[in-house]
Amino acid sequence: MRSRRVVALSLCLAMFLAFLTACGTSTAIPDLDTPLGQDPQIRHDYPNQSVKKGDIVHFGGHEWLVLEVDYGEALVISEAILAERSFHSDKSSVTWETSELRQWLNGPFYDAAFTPEEKGRILETTVVTGNNPWCGTDGGSDALDNVFLLCVEDALRLFGDNDGPVNDFADGYIDDQFNEARAAVNAETGAPSWWWLRSPAEDNILAARVGSGGEVLMYTISGDINPDGGGVRPALWLDLK
Repeated sequence: MRSRRVVALSLCLAMFLAFLTACGTSTAIPDLDTPLGQDPQIRHDYPNQSVKKGDIVHFGGHEWLVLEVDYGEALVISEAILAERSFHSDKSSVTWETSELRQWLNGPFYDAAFTPEEKGRILETTVVTGNNPWCGTDGGSDALDNVFLLCVEDALRLFGDNDGPVNDFADGYIDDQFNEARAAVNAETGAPSWWWLRSPAEDNILAARVGSGGEVLMYTISGDINPDGGGVRPALWLDLK
């Protein structure tokens, strides 16, 4: 099984900035007038090498938003919220690597959502969760996953050009021009809802999330790990070849 390392922005920002300096330009940042997740979009019946960032791919019976394409591999996230679950049923210190939500995504969800052929196109991924960029809360150990959640840095970088979360953070949340791109609806009800991120919040009995309006939330109100109504937007790396 091929493996791809997912790193937090705090680990790779220097390399990213060096790339911009060397090349003078980059296609990784969307036009501010058409933020990721809004039209125009191209929809694909199956993953293929023509997909681009911002496209929608049908896979495993669901629609997936393409967040990034790199050397024949695509990082995708479900376009809608596919389930409502707690991050962890016990209100105790937990990280992504030890959470029940990770176990569910890589067990029952993975087995039920994808055929053996589809599983063959999902790349096993080393998921690195950095410490909370504002509070320093421990992000835990690396995890080897087929399916995972985005971290705080992903939610800022991949849905827009917000590459300075420490400076932008105020009052426990980030509210910017990319809220609409991050916002999602429940696939079953069609109603806007909040969804989990894998990053810890102010401490390890709290998890970061994206609000129903697309804000990245770090404060404690309803942010603990227990609510079973927490939205789940699975993410994964697909082999496009």
